[in-house]
Amino acid sequence: MSVFRYSSKGISDQALVRTVPGTPVVTSYAPAAFVDVTAPLASQADLDEVMSRYGFILETVDPTVASPLTGYRQSVFTRVTVDTTTIVVSPVFATLLSAPITLSTSAVLLVFVSFAASRSNPALDLFQVKVDGVVQAGGGAAVHGHGGGVSNSSGAIVLRIAGLAAGPHTIAVEWSQDAAGTVSIRPVTAPDAEHASLLLVETGS
Repeated sequence: MSVFRYSSKGISDQALVRTVPGTPVVTSYAPAAFVDVTAPLASQADLDEVMSRYGFILETVDPTVASPLTGYRQSVFTRVTVDTTTIVVSPVFATLLSAPITLSTSAVLLVFVSFAASRSNPALDLFQVKVDGVVQAGGGAAVHGHGGGVSNSSGAIVLRIAGLAAGPHTIAVEWSQDAAGTVSIRPVTAPDAEHASLLLVETGS
Protein backbone atom coordinates (compact mmCIF):
# COMPACT_ATOMS: atom_id res chain seq x y z
CA MET A 1 0.00 0.00 0.00
CA SER A 2 1.07 3.57 -0.69
CA VAL A 3 -0.08 6.98 0.42
CA PHE A 4 -1.08 9.37 -2.36
CA ARG A 5 -1.18 13.03 -1.35
CA TYR A 6 -3.52 15.25 -3.39
CA SER A 7 -4.14 18.97 -3.29
CA SER A 8 -7.80 19.64 -2.63
CA LYS A 9 -9.97 22.61 -3.60
CA GLY A 10 -12.77 22.34 -1.08
CA ILE A 11 -14.08 18.80 -1.68
CA SER A 12 -14.97 17.24 1.66
CA ASP A 13 -13.45 14.03 2.98
CA GLN A 14 -17.01 12.67 3.26
CA ALA A 15 -17.29 12.91 -0.53
CA LEU A 16 -14.02 11.00 -0.85
CA VAL A 17 -15.36 8.11 1.22
CA ARG A 18 -18.13 7.64 -1.31
CA THR A 19 -16.16 8.12 -4.51
CA VAL A 20 -12.50 7.18 -4.07
CA PRO A 21 -11.10 3.65 -3.81
CA GLY A 22 -8.83 2.93 -0.89
CA THR A 23 -8.93 4.50 2.54
CA PRO A 24 -8.90 8.32 2.72
CA VAL A 25 -6.80 9.55 5.63
CA VAL A 26 -7.05 13.23 6.55
CA THR A 27 -4.18 13.47 9.03
CA SER A 28 -3.09 16.91 10.19
CA TYR A 29 -3.90 18.52 6.84
CA ALA A 30 -6.99 20.66 6.38
CA PRO A 31 -9.48 19.03 3.96
CA ALA A 32 -9.42 22.19 1.84
CA ALA A 33 -5.62 22.01 1.49
CA PHE A 34 -4.34 18.40 1.24
CA VAL A 35 -5.83 14.92 1.42
CA ASP A 36 -3.94 11.63 1.83
CA VAL A 37 -5.40 8.49 0.21
CA THR A 38 -4.08 5.03 1.04
CA ALA A 39 -4.32 2.60 -1.89
CA PRO A 40 -2.24 -0.01 -3.76
CA LEU A 41 0.59 1.51 -5.78
CA ALA A 42 -0.67 -0.28 -8.90
CA SER A 43 -3.96 1.66 -8.69
CA GLN A 44 -2.32 5.09 -9.09
CA ALA A 45 -3.48 5.66 -12.68
CA ASP A 46 -7.10 4.82 -11.83
CA LEU A 47 -6.93 6.83 -8.62
CA ASP A 48 -5.50 9.89 -10.40
CA GLU A 49 -8.34 9.74 -12.93
CA VAL A 50 -11.03 9.51 -10.27
CA MET A 51 -9.50 12.28 -8.15
CA SER A 52 -9.10 14.59 -11.13
CA ARG A 53 -12.85 14.46 -11.75
CA TYR A 54 -13.32 16.15 -8.38
CA GLY A 55 -10.61 18.79 -8.76
CA PHE A 56 -7.73 16.98 -7.01
CA ILE A 57 -4.14 17.02 -8.27
CA LEU A 58 -1.48 14.52 -7.20
CA GLU A 59 1.26 16.19 -5.14
CA THR A 60 3.47 13.26 -4.10
CA VAL A 61 3.49 9.54 -3.32
CA ASP A 62 4.44 8.29 0.16
CA PRO A 63 4.99 11.76 1.67
CA THR A 64 6.67 10.32 4.77
CA VAL A 65 9.72 9.49 2.67
CA ALA A 66 9.40 12.31 0.17
CA SER A 67 10.52 15.92 0.51
CA PRO A 68 8.24 18.20 2.57
CA LEU A 69 5.59 19.93 0.55
CA THR A 70 6.35 23.50 -0.46
CA GLY A 71 4.71 26.17 -2.52
CA TYR A 72 1.14 27.41 -2.83
CA ARG A 73 -1.58 25.68 -0.81
CA GLN A 74 -4.58 28.00 -0.65
CA SER A 75 -5.66 31.65 -0.59
CA VAL A 76 -8.43 33.74 0.96
CA PHE A 77 -9.42 37.19 -0.31
CA THR A 78 -11.79 39.81 1.05
CA ARG A 79 -12.28 43.54 0.54
CA VAL A 80 -14.43 46.46 1.62
CA THR A 81 -17.45 46.53 -0.70
CA VAL A 82 -19.62 49.23 0.94
CA ASP A 83 -18.83 52.80 1.97
CA THR A 84 -17.41 52.57 5.49
CA THR A 85 -16.60 55.32 8.00
CA THR A 86 -15.24 55.13 11.52
CA ILE A 87 -15.54 58.04 13.96
CA VAL A 88 -12.41 58.31 16.09
CA VAL A 89 -12.80 60.04 19.47
CA SER A 90 -9.49 58.70 20.74
CA PRO A 91 -6.91 56.44 19.08
CA VAL A 92 -8.78 53.14 19.54
CA PHE A 93 -8.67 50.56 16.76
CA ALA A 94 -11.84 49.17 15.16
CA THR A 95 -12.14 46.16 12.86
CA LEU A 96 -12.22 46.99 9.15
CA LEU A 97 -11.76 43.55 7.55
CA SER A 98 -11.67 40.02 8.93
CA ALA A 99 -11.15 36.62 7.31
CA PRO A 100 -10.92 33.04 8.62
CA ILE A 101 -8.39 30.53 7.30
CA THR A 102 -7.62 26.92 8.24
CA LEU A 103 -3.90 26.17 8.02
CA SER A 104 -2.06 22.91 7.38
CA THR A 105 0.93 21.57 9.27
CA SER A 106 4.20 23.53 8.96
CA ALA A 107 2.47 26.30 7.05
CA VAL A 108 3.67 29.80 6.30
CA LEU A 109 1.00 32.49 6.13
CA LEU A 110 1.53 35.48 3.85
CA VAL A 111 -0.67 38.49 4.63
CA PHE A 112 -1.14 41.32 2.13
CA VAL A 113 -3.14 44.43 3.07
CA SER A 114 -3.75 47.34 0.69
CA PHE A 115 -5.72 50.45 1.56
CA ALA A 116 -6.54 54.00 0.47
CA ALA A 117 -8.68 56.20 2.72
CA SER A 118 -9.93 59.77 3.15
CA ARG A 119 -10.27 61.67 6.42
CA SER A 120 -11.76 64.82 7.89
CA ASN A 121 -8.58 66.21 9.48
CA PRO A 122 -4.81 66.10 8.88
CA ALA A 123 -4.23 63.33 11.41
CA LEU A 124 -2.40 60.07 10.73
CA ASP A 125 -4.44 57.07 9.65
CA LEU A 126 -3.43 53.93 11.51
CA PHE A 127 -3.79 50.36 10.27
CA GLN A 128 -2.72 47.13 11.96
CA VAL A 129 -3.06 43.38 11.47
CA LYS A 130 -4.17 40.96 14.17
CA VAL A 131 -3.84 37.18 14.06
CA ASP A 132 -6.19 35.49 16.53
CA GLY A 133 -6.46 38.75 18.44
CA VAL A 134 -2.70 39.33 18.70
CA VAL A 135 -1.27 42.42 17.03
CA GLN A 136 1.30 41.85 14.29
CA ALA A 137 3.15 44.50 12.21
CA GLY A 138 4.57 46.23 15.27
CA GLY A 139 1.30 47.65 16.63
CA GLY A 140 0.29 49.84 13.72
CA ALA A 141 1.11 51.22 10.31
CA ALA A 142 0.77 54.99 10.02
CA VAL A 143 0.28 56.63 6.64
CA HIS A 144 0.41 60.31 5.71
CA GLY A 145 -1.96 62.00 3.31
CA HIS A 146 -1.16 64.98 1.13
CA GLY A 147 -1.99 68.51 2.23
CA GLY A 148 -4.28 69.45 5.13
CA GLY A 149 -7.98 69.20 5.81
CA VAL A 150 -9.78 66.49 3.88
CA SER A 151 -7.10 64.44 2.19
CA ASN A 152 -6.34 60.92 1.05
CA SER A 153 -3.85 58.44 2.37
CA SER A 154 -2.73 55.06 1.13
CA GLY A 155 -0.42 52.27 2.14
CA ALA A 156 0.16 48.54 2.42
CA ILE A 157 1.20 45.93 4.97
CA VAL A 158 2.97 42.70 4.00
CA LEU A 159 3.63 40.01 6.60
CA ARG A 160 5.23 36.56 6.53
CA ILE A 161 4.15 34.53 9.56
CA ALA A 162 5.57 31.10 10.33
CA GLY A 163 4.92 28.80 13.26
CA LEU A 164 1.15 29.09 13.49
CA ALA A 165 -0.53 25.89 14.66
CA ALA A 166 -2.47 23.79 12.18
CA GLY A 167 -6.18 24.53 12.31
CA PRO A 168 -8.49 27.55 12.12
CA HIS A 169 -7.23 31.13 12.56
CA THR A 170 -8.75 34.58 12.17
CA ILE A 171 -6.87 37.47 10.57
CA ALA A 172 -8.24 40.97 11.09
CA VAL A 173 -7.33 44.41 9.74
CA GLU A 174 -8.05 47.26 12.15
CA TRP A 175 -7.98 51.01 11.61
CA SER A 176 -7.95 54.25 13.59
CA GLN A 177 -6.36 57.72 13.70
CA ASP A 178 -3.93 59.37 16.09
CA ALA A 179 -6.40 62.25 16.70
CA ALA A 180 -10.16 62.76 16.83
CA GLY A 181 -11.94 62.83 13.48
CA THR A 182 -13.38 60.52 10.86
CA VAL A 183 -11.69 58.22 8.38
CA SER A 184 -13.54 56.71 5.44
CA ILE A 185 -13.10 54.07 2.76
CA ARG A 186 -15.79 54.46 0.11
CA PRO A 187 -15.49 51.95 -2.73
CA VAL A 188 -19.01 52.83 -3.91
CA THR A 189 -18.79 56.64 -3.81
CA ALA A 190 -15.11 56.88 -4.77
CA PRO A 191 -14.14 53.55 -6.34
CA ASP A 192 -11.01 54.89 -8.02
CA ALA A 193 -9.66 56.62 -4.91
CA GLU A 194 -10.65 54.61 -1.84
CA HIS A 195 -10.37 50.89 -1.20
CA ALA A 196 -9.17 48.24 1.24
CA SER A 197 -8.40 44.59 0.63
CA LEU A 198 -6.94 41.62 2.48
CA LEU A 199 -5.25 38.65 0.80
CA LEU A 200 -4.09 35.58 2.74
CA VAL A 201 -1.85 32.99 1.08
CA GLU A 202 -0.84 29.71 2.73
CA THR A 203 2.40 28.13 1.51
CA GLY A 204 4.39 25.10 2.55
CA SER A 205 7.31 25.35 4.94
